[in-house]
Amino acid sequence: MIADIKAFLEADATLAALLFAGTGNTKIYYIGTNPGETTPYVQLSYSTDGTADDLLDEGILTISVFCETYEGAKEIVDRITEILDVQDGAVVASSRNRIFYAKKIGGGSDTQEEDTQLFHMARLLHVKYKRNTGG
Repeated sequence: MIADIKAFLEADATLAALLFAGTGNTKIYYIGTNPGETTPYVQLSYSTDGTADDLLDEGILTISVFCETYEGAKEIVDRITEILDVQDGAVVASSRNRIFYAKKIGGGSDTQEEDTQLFHMARLLHVKYKRNTGG
């Protein structure tokens, strides 16, 4: 499911422009991937509630934006929220999944990294999706 969200975000031209993305580097990564010296960039992580349901699932998507300026980070996080914070409609659809609910929830944070001086904005989205096939 997170791969579908990543691909969906990578396809947005406005977000790509805000990230100064180029060919071969969309600047959108999974958590744990070292982006190197490239800024700004986005990291995604997803945690599920561990449901045993083969078709329906829900969990929390964490979006972390890193940027050299507060204003740049804010523009990026606002664009991602605009793209994904849609309820009661297919936000993302692929051959594997269909996200039918995504809503920004509290618990995000805005900080400045002490060692790199990058601004870090994190936002949480509650996501519900259906797998197109079981398991």
